[in-house]
This record gives sequence, structure tokens and C-alpha cells, in this order.
Amino acid sequence: MIKKLRYQWQLMQASFWFLPALMVVDAVVLAVLLITLDMNVDLHLAARWPLLFGAGAAGARGLLTTVASSMITVAGVVFSITLVALSLNSSQYSSRVIRTFMRDCVNQWVLGVFLGIFAYCLVVLRTIRGNDEGAFVPALAVLTGLLLAFIGIAVLIHFIHHIATSIQASSIIATAARETLASVDHLTAILTRLASRRIAAPYWRDQGVLRVIACGPSVERLLSEGFDQIRQNAEGNVAVLLRLLGALHTISGATLSPRRRRVLERKVDEIARVAQRSIRSPTDRDRLANRLTALREALVSGPMSFIEQLPRLVHSDRPYVTVSQGLAIVTTQLARVLNGVAAFLAVRYGTDEATHRAEQWEGAPLWLIARVLSDSKIARLRDDLKDQVADKVSAQSEQARQGLEGQISARVEQDIANLSAINQLW
Repeated sequence: MIKKLRYQWQLMQASFWFLPALMVVDAVVLAVLLITLDMNVDLHLAARWPLLFGAGAAGARGLLTTVASSMITVAGVVFSITLVALSLNSSQYSSRVIRTFMRDCVNQWVLGVFLGIFAYCLVVLRTIRGNDEGAFVPALAVLTGLLLAFIGIAVLIHFIHHIATSIQASSIIATAARETLASVDHLTAILTRLASRRIAAPYWRDQGVLRVIACGPSVERLLSEGFDQIRQNAEGNVAVLLRLLGALHTISGATLSPRRRRVLERKVDEIARVAQRSIRSPTDRDRLANRLTALREALVSGPMSFIEQLPRLVHSDRPYVTVSQGLAIVTTQLARVLNGVAAFLAVRYGTDEATHRAEQWEGAPLWLIARVLSDSKIARLRDDLKDQVADKVSAQSEQARQGLEGQISARVEQDIANLSAINQLW
């Protein structure tokens, strides 16, 4: 329930209507407060500053009517023309233009300012009364409406400048690049956490008989869903390709499974082919080649420890690890420590004795004991151990098969050479 509410809250914050609606409510509240102040506190403003506060009911109505009508007219005309221009740009460049416009906080603030001033003027207009109705002119609220009109003019100038800058081709490309890199970082943090978890096999058996083949997720499928479309559209973009390689490097440090690391190797090869096909600059080729070499060495040698990965978080000359990726690395390393503690205690003493020893451990928090010695954790460790043994046996079998094929091939070639020599003698 809390997650759903948080998700709805994030959707409202990213929508185009939420911030303007909130600003309209704030403007109405401001108008009510100023009117209440004028009604209950006699500040003698008209006597002290007659030029600012000395307008009558007709003048105040005319001023607020002019401000309100101009604000709603400007908002309608400006945003209509802007949307037409953005539609033309989206057909030429990318459909992201309109989505970026909708999410831009500046555009939401500008619309909120125009609509808020309009609502403020309407509320204040409702309270102005002439002599025949019992004269009341909220002088402070009227002056505030005039000041808000000047603020609206300044906001309009800034909005025109902002739109003229944002619809330029360079700005559109830069915005798309920033969104792409942010998406890669977000996906990296998610996949790094998933890489250390065990995903249930899709084959469900009952007494040794296969009953169900589930369409569940796999690491390869998740990597493909996350990175394939980005890679396919990143031809010639060195920054995106480097960020993808950095993402795979981070994910590789979170898994010990040889099967998953082979999947990562295939993804690295796909990125290498894209770089070889689309990158023309020798300098960029060298940067990508160095990164590819380091990543392949990391996949062969195994995951780095947290101490080895820590410089990637603090050195600015290696900026391909973001804060979210760093948090994912820390979480993964802590999970490995807990897994190691659970495995050692369970194997060395058995589950019951290990639980007793852990409870006698002075200073050990209860959440740590529950985390490392739960039945589900022990079962998961056993399954992970089986998977690692199966992967290792498979790798050794493949290596032995290749070695045997090489020996047979060499023996056959030697026999053919001997037969050829005998044939020549005859």
C-alpha cells in the first residue's frame, strides 16, 4: 500500500498539472489572508501613502480586472503557440521534446504563476464593494495584485527565453543524452541488486516428472530488456557506450555465477561490435578498447572486492560509477558478508548449534542473526552452492571435451601423415 501511494505521489510530481494546481491554491490562500488582514486591522495605508493605496472601488476593480484578463490571455496564447512549435520540433527530431516540455519544472512554474495571479485577482475582486454596498477596498490586497502583475511580466520574459533555448537542436540532443545516461544508471542499480539474487528455475517437477515450464525472468532476459535498445540506438555515441560498459562492469562485481558472467561477456561482445562498426575517431577507439580490455579481464578474474571498487567512487577521472551504482556495490558486498557468515556457521556447527552460538555472540544485533540463520537463507545457500557446482562441472566438462577433441584431431593428423609417408615409399 505504501509503495502504491509513493508511486502515485511520484506520478503527480512528474505531471504537468500538479504544481500549477498547487500554486493556484497558494494564491487563493494568499488572497484570503490579505483580505482578512485588511478587514480586521486598520493600517491607515490610504492616509499614509495615498498614491499607492488611495484608489477607490472602481479603480481597484478596473486594475484587478485588467490584470486577471491579461494573465489568462497570455497563458492561453503563449502555451498554445509553444505547443505548436514543440509539435513541429518533435516531428523533426524526437517525440521526447513534448515529454521533456511536460516534465520541465520551469514550464510548470510559469503556468502556475499565470493561473495563480488570475485566481488571486478573482478572489480579491469578489470582496471589493462600492459606497452603495458599504464601501470596502482591500488596499493591501490590491497593491499585491499589481506587484504580482509585474512578476508575471518578468516570468513571461524568462519563459520566452527558456523556450527559445530549449527547442534548439543542441539543447534537444543534450537533454536526450542526459536522460539516456540517467536511465542507464538507474537500470544498473536495479540489475546489480538482481545479479546477486537467485532466480528460480523455470522447470517445475513433481516426483521427477516435468509438470510446468514457467515463463519467469532470467538474467539474460533482464539484461536484454534493459540495455539492448539503448545499445542499438547508441551507434557512434561514445559516452553512452562507455556508460554501458561501466554498467556491465558494476553488474559483474555483484555475481559469482559463471553462467551469468558468460551472459555479461556476450553483452560486452555486442557492445564491442557496435563500437567497431560505428566509432571512427582513433582516440575514442582507444578509450573503448581500454575499457573493453579492463572489463574482459574483470569477467575472467572474478568480481572485485569492495576495497578494490572504492577508488571508482572517489576518483573523478573514472566517473562511470554513480552514487546509485556505489550504493548497489555496498549493498552487494554486505550481502556477501552475511552469506559467508551464514554458510560458515551452518556448515561448521549445523543450524541449531549455529543459532545458539550466534545468540551467545555479545554485541550481535538480532536482525543480523535472523538474517544469516533463517531457514530460507540456508535453503537459498544450498541452492546457490548446487548451481555453482553445476556451473563448475559444466565448465570443466566443456574444457575436457575440447582437450579430448584436440588430442583426437592431432592423433588423426599424425596417422594421416604416417599413411602419406608410407604411400610415398611405395
